[in-house]
Amino acid sequence: MKYPKLFSEGKIGKMTIKNRIVLPAMGINMSNQGYVNEAIINHYTERAKGGVGLVIVEVTCVDAPQGLNTSNMLVIDDDKYIEGMGRLAASIHKYEAKCLLQISHTGRGARRKITGKQPVGPSSVAMPYTFMMGLSNETPKMLTVEEIQAIEDKYAQAALRAKKAGFDGIQLHSIGYYMGEQFLNSKSNTRTDEYGGSKEKRITFHLNIVRKIRELCGEDFAVTVKLAVLELGEDAGITFEEGIYYAYRLQEAGVDALEVMVGAWKKEATLEDIADTGASKGQIFDVSAGVKAGIEQITGAKPTIPIISGGRSGYAIIAEEALENNKCEFVFMGKGLLAEPNLPNLVLQNKEALIRPCIGCNTCIDQQLQYDKPSRCSSNAVLGNRNNRYELEPAKKQKNIAIIGGGIAAVEAARVMALRGHKVTIYEKNDFIGGQVKLAAAPPHKENIHPMLDYFEAITKELDITIKLNSFMNTEDILVLNADVVICAVGPTPVRLTIPGIDLPHVFDAKEALAGKDTGENVVIIGGGVVGGETAEYLVEQGKKVTIIEASDTLAAKMVMTNRTILLDHLKLLGTTFMCETKCVKINQQSVEVIDGTGEAKEVVADTVLLSVGERPNTSLYDSLVGKVPELYNIGDSNTPDCFATSIKQGHEVGVEI
Repeated sequence: MKYPKLFSEGKIGKMTIKNRIVLPAMGINMSNQGYVNEAIINHYTERAKGGVGLVIVEVTCVDAPQGLNTSNMLVIDDDKYIEGMGRLAASIHKYEAKCLLQISHTGRGARRKITGKQPVGPSSVAMPYTFMMGLSNETPKMLTVEEIQAIEDKYAQAALRAKKAGFDGIQLHSIGYYMGEQFLNSKSNTRTDEYGGSKEKRITFHLNIVRKIRELCGEDFAVTVKLAVLELGEDAGITFEEGIYYAYRLQEAGVDALEVMVGAWKKEATLEDIADTGASKGQIFDVSAGVKAGIEQITGAKPTIPIISGGRSGYAIIAEEALENNKCEFVFMGKGLLAEPNLPNLVLQNKEALIRPCIGCNTCIDQQLQYDKPSRCSSNAVLGNRNNRYELEPAKKQKNIAIIGGGIAAVEAARVMALRGHKVTIYEKNDFIGGQVKLAAAPPHKENIHPMLDYFEAITKELDITIKLNSFMNTEDILVLNADVVICAVGPTPVRLTIPGIDLPHVFDAKEALAGKDTGENVVIIGGGVVGGETAEYLVEQGKKVTIIEASDTLAAKMVMTNRTILLDHLKLLGTTFMCETKCVKINQQSVEVIDGTGEAKEVVADTVLLSVGERPNTSLYDSLVGKVPELYNIGDSNTPDCFATSIKQGHEVGVEI
């Protein structure tokens, strides 16, 4: 076997788990008023079916509405939720996976617009900022000792309901902005009673909950903790020394496993804080190794508590190395399993090239925490759509399908239609497939996008999809094909400004710079959206002096919020000039003329001017074919210029429809 450690059995408490792969708890915000529904069951069942050993079901509220995070968060504060939870646990068990339920209270991070109530916490200390997540920074009500004890009881009762539903155990959520972390954090917990004032007392909340769960559920029911063992930033409240101490105390209390994480409390996030498109693989493995060493230093013996670790660890070779080097006992593969539910099975089948990669875009997080919508994915069109149903119905009649364009929407449509039995040919004008994915991978720190291009090559080959590169197709070329179905996926048309100097030779589209076209040393980018911002980063890292001119008051407004914060901080660090609420009125040979929000005219030196003022649908080819072919569709950016998640969803929907 290629990865013997990864696919060996492991133990957590009394549970024997078939392999070392863990689906960590990640909210998808799709419950029905707290109840388990078909979408929730489909989501977790698909990962169990895909070969995961341990499924940890997403954060579930022990005290609604007070403790809710989002409006569609799962809830288990009443017996009425047991029936649905039972169906979920049974469906996961059907594929020989074990399952835990993560239970939590949002505490001071709960938003009044969701709960209708003032948030509560260990102390009356507001979150210093909402950390890009749209959470509350309202000052919370400080809980009394009696109220804390009542919440401890709610955790224990929630665990008992999980046991009655058939779950193998629970996980206490103690990272990020949830109540468990708030008690451990010296900044958010300023109490001086039995629940605060020292690290010895800040762990009391957890120890009480563990004890109460054991009293209700017994020793055979697994009790685990997701633990912040370190926090970074100016507002961090947990040192590594404290984190190790907490881990030691939880081991001594009989906790069956720890999933260790690192938190960040910074006004400006950096590339190290969030597992985004540039994050290194296996971010937390060295941290978990440090926790194990720290426990051994305290006790004088090897830790007995199994550690779950990871961080962009959806690569079997990385996971195997961590297990071999005893950095952990289990590996969580979070976003990797959101993107590819069948990841473990594909690894076992030696088909790693067919694993649909997570590109680290953080769309999954952004959708639920910024917009209170279901999670969706730039790689996996099913997440958050079609009730999370992955089964495809065979085509009633095989059709010959011509797809014009080879971007993300085109490849997804081709994949789905080939799986359903259609004969598909992609005609791409360039010498590669992937469309704007290749450009998206060009800016700095976008290394995790590159595997998407490799996946496109592998999956089209696997499904025998015909690819014709360097094939520009006009209306007449398409009509000669006599295809049953034509799908236009030719990309968008750039919006063009009508200002003096727009046609000068040193003025061109920002995407041409991303594709490698040379620029001068002083670059002005007109338009500060996502492409403008990422092009600026691409150029300033080459040593160029870059000025971004943006008509609105916000740069990269449509970017995933976590990534936007990282981008803007990096641009500032590298000396990029931002000119918001500013319009370009003229382009000269060596400068641009602008007017700012106060009406003041200014001139900015520029030997290259890049345009990034948006895109519009490109319907010219589609319009020329209307009424001339049996079935006709227009998808992706040529239909709706937007993000990858929108394009892949459109491709999937067309693939299912035809």
